[in-house]
Amino acid sequence: MEQFESGQSLAIDRLASEAADVAASIELVSSGVADRVTLTGMRFGRQLVLRHAARAARRGVSVETSLWTEDDEACDVEVGRLDLSAAEAEVDPNG
Repeated sequence: MEQFESGQSLAIDRLASEAADVAASIELVSSGVADRVTLTGMRFGRQLVLRHAARAARRGVSVETSLWTEDDEACDVEVGRLDLSAAEAEVDPNG
């Protein structure tokens, strides 16, 4: 049982660390400090993208997964600026 608890604790720590990395990357891009951030080897990338996408979009930032490992155990997370002019042009009824 101790091994399970230890493994569960490591997973929780990794999730917390990856969530903080995604949040910090969104902040870097939205503040203009970075144009794009790539986080590599994210075990919880898919879940974190789903969790942070709406908040990121409200700040003009995109968050998406890319480059999955062969075993689908991890992915890269790309954080970048949204092209708001292109998005506005698509919904502009006068355009």
